[in-house]
Amino acid sequence: MATRNRHHQQTDITAAHDTCRSLQTKAMQIFEGTNQIQRMVIARHLARP
Repeated sequence: MATRNRHHQQTDITAAHDTCRSLQTKAMQIFEGTNQIQRMVIARHLARP
């Protein structure tokens, strides 16, 4: 019984870790998109006559 509980705990920890990594990846994608937009805005501003 203890082995089974340990297995479920490990599975839960792995699932939580995967979820956390997925959220971190999504946050990085949003952050990178924001940086790209900011670079475009700055470039347009600098390109003005």
